[in-house]
Amino acid sequence: MLYRLMLKLLVLAVVTVSAAASLLFWVNSELDKPMVVPGDDYVFNVPSGSSLSLLAIQLAGLGMVESRYPLRIYSRLTDIPPIQAGDYLVEPGTSLRQLLDKLIKGDVIRYQVTFPEGRAVLEWLAIVN
Repeated sequence: MLYRLMLKLLVLAVVTVSAAASLLFWVNSELDKPMVVPGDDYVFNVPSGSSLSLLAIQLAGLGMVESRYPLRIYSRLTDIPPIQAGDYLVEPGTSLRQLLDKLIKGDVIRYQVTFPEGRAVLEWLAIVN
């Protein structure tokens, strides 16, 4: 009787460990898979206050990734710093992991603006907008 119980517990442990390993393998393979980027260079905007869950939904909605779940699972299993808001350049062949690294580092597109002398602040605002 005790032998059967131990055997069942062992089988349960093996199945659980196998399922967890399969899940981790799937998440890692999805993070390293190149995303579907619309066009040659795509400017991806991350609004202020965005979370990884919202990011995953946004990327899946744009069709850049197949599923939102790998990023959500990865964010739950690891201690990821907050992502930075801004515009990010996403090139063809970029993986989700590479984009995530950019978002954490805040590697945003830098725009250059020239303010001509002799103009009023309201005219400068019109240039920026």
